[in-house]
Amino acid sequence: MDKLSPKQIQAALLLITGMKSKDIATKIGVTPETISVWKRYKEFIFLTNNLRQEYVDSIVDKLRNSTINAMETLNNLALSAESEETRRKAAKDILDMTGIQKYDGYIYYGIGLKSEAELAEKIKSDKARKSLLDSLKY
Repeated sequence: MDKLSPKQIQAALLLITGMKSKDIATKIGVTPETISVWKRYKEFIFLTNNLRQEYVDSIVDKLRNSTINAMETLNNLALSAESEETRRKAAKDILDMTGIQKYDGYIYYGIGLKSEAELAEKIKSDKARKSLLDSLKY
């Protein structure tokens, strides 16, 4: 099967919404067995997988936009909330979310450490830098 029919495409679209095969079959005018057969065609599988990926990608985009809105809300709270405590908590949340981390007395900036090896290297580097600075004081 080289090309999918309009009914197969419609069935794939309905499948990714969570609709049951039996209900899809009734809606598009085929038997449930036909839907079962289609589900074994590689082109049908590829289409449904691609449609699912597009759906997931659209949800991820919505979540990213929500994250931006949440950060803007926190920023507004940090700048203009009446309560000093609310401003402090919002500012702390922003710092926590932007990657400023504290570990074993050391402060790290950026996205944050991504592995134990990176953490060990960072601590070693910081200790060497501190040792060098301490030696320059005397």
